[in-house]
Amino acid sequence: MNNSLITVEISTKNRFDILHLALMSIAMQTYPPAKFILFDDSDEDKRVDLRQITIYKNIFKLFEKRNILWEVRFSPQHGQVKNHISALDLCRTPYIFRMDDDNILSNNTLEVLLNVIEKDEKIGAVGCFVEHPDIDFPECVVSPFIEDVLFKYAIQFTKFNGIKETNHLYSTFLSRVSAAKNCYPTNLSVIGHTEESTFSYKMFRKGYKLLVTGNTTIYHVRASEGGIRVYNSLKDNILWENDGKRFRERLNAWGVKLNEYFTICDRGAIGDHLMLKSLLPEIKKRNPNKKLFVGVTFPELFWDINDKNIEIVTCNDVRILVGDVEKYNIYRYGYESNGLLNLENCYRKCYNLL
Repeated sequence: MNNSLITVEISTKNRFDILHLALMSIAMQTYPPAKFILFDDSDEDKRVDLRQITIYKNIFKLFEKRNILWEVRFSPQHGQVKNHISALDLCRTPYIFRMDDDNILSNNTLEVLLNVIEKDEKIGAVGCFVEHPDIDFPECVVSPFIEDVLFKYAIQFTKFNGIKETNHLYSTFLSRVSAAKNCYPTNLSVIGHTEESTFSYKMFRKGYKLLVTGNTTIYHVRASEGGIRVYNSLKDNILWENDGKRFRERLNAWGVKLNEYFTICDRGAIGDHLMLKSLLPEIKKRNPNKKLFVGVTFPELFWDINDKNIEIVTCNDVRILVGDVEKYNIYRYGYESNGLLNLENCYRKCYNLL
């Protein structure tokens, strides 16, 4: 097989206990890449010569049997974004596949993505379903639009059939090198928070299509240590905050108006839901520039709501996006008021109507 079209690159940090899973999935591709580049951004005391570790030595031998050129480059802990930029500069193939070090590819992933991107030279990048083994993401918590990026997940988080268009991508995807040049942000921290959304959206702004196919799966095992998760102390919060601030400033400069959401979660009985329903017009009036994301236990009670800015979902959907939903427990407000609040005013207190 002529495998001259794709370079695969990974930027890794302190994850040699699981990295072999990603590498083995590359070796077993039905369409193997022409080259694999590993950027080792690990701390000095964590770096190892992979050729001296049996499992890695043998995986590299598999690479060679499958005509996959490979190299390991040591980077000076300057972060994943600079490594991704270096990979683009080094790439000599038409396409480059950026891959997280805790991903496992299905054996046909590169072949499927290549078949999609080769259909049209205006396709800048194509991703696929990225499965998270510990959680299933329903369709209502994902969005293809950059306008929803601060509230909803990218559409690669959910499983679907066929091909969908999007305007930004998450994590791991195949890019056309000519489209990807000069698209990475250069002012982010070593964490590189939001870098893939910026990178892919800049391709979209240049006029390229961004697609996601449901015909193959990448498994994200979500390593709890290593990678950008080494930056988890209180003093590192400023890195995440500054990257997020730069991202918002960049979107604002591009004229992107981010959608704002007001979340509601009702785990009560039918009577509670009817009370909530009666207050929705007032909640909406108090939040005129926000979309209401309403998690309920009895969605059938809201059958007659026909408003594109009111989305009726489940309480679990709200939990996926906001985490702890205990703050929506209206009875807590009644208890804290020593019983002075009736049911309606408990709702009003919870949703800022008092």
